[in-house]
Amino acid sequence: MQKIKKYLNKKWALLLWVFAISMCHLNLNAQSIQINAGSVISNYQFVSDDGVKADYLKAGAGNYYAISSDFQLLDTTKFLSSTSQKSFYYSKHRSLATFLSRTDWSLGIESLQLNAVGDVYNQAFNYQTSYLGLNTGLKYQQPLGGGWYFGIGGKFSGLKILQGNQELLGTYRDLTKDENFKSIKLGLGWEISFGKKVSPSLNSFISFSKINTIAP
Repeated sequence: MQKIKKYLNKKWALLLWVFAISMCHLNLNAQSIQINAGSVISNYQFVSDDGVKADYLKAGAGNYYAISSDFQLLDTTKFLSSTSQKSFYYSKHRSLATFLSRTDWSLGIESLQLNAVGDVYNQAFNYQTSYLGLNTGLKYQQPLGGGWYFGIGGKFSGLKILQGNQELLGTYRDLTKDENFKSIKLGLGWEISFGKKVSPSLNSFISFSKINTIAP
């Protein structure tokens, strides 16, 4: 039993694959509200003090929910009838204006389940955890015609465990009190999306992202 616990008490990081479907993306001038629901595949990456990576954990799946506000970096409609110096500058640099008008900065809140299963010395165990966090990022959207578009961008997130258990040999351990789990996890990654404008104020799309924790 002590030997098994020794294997499990190691520093760890997370690799997250998130697949989400936008239930609602409402456009409000230069701001939009996005509501996502999907699945997250989490891969716990345990590393011992001497740098040896563990190979006894398998990826697990969980639910993913998020809501965010997206802000357009440049609202070109504000400069159509303006004679300001800023408007003059962007009229001379159309490529930059187009790029900024298609780039959004987002800020949101997300809830996700990060689960995993594995075995050590033929003894099965599993992790069941729920996290709540904030995320932010920049995303560029390229129109494809016919209302379709492709998006790509970077994401940064901070996650805090709300609930978590480790099951081992029929016993449960509260992970919210574990030093390896209770600290805030910072993540950095990328996201791609593909969607369609349903109406002037409503978009629908699917997205796929990969996130690695950078401060376990």
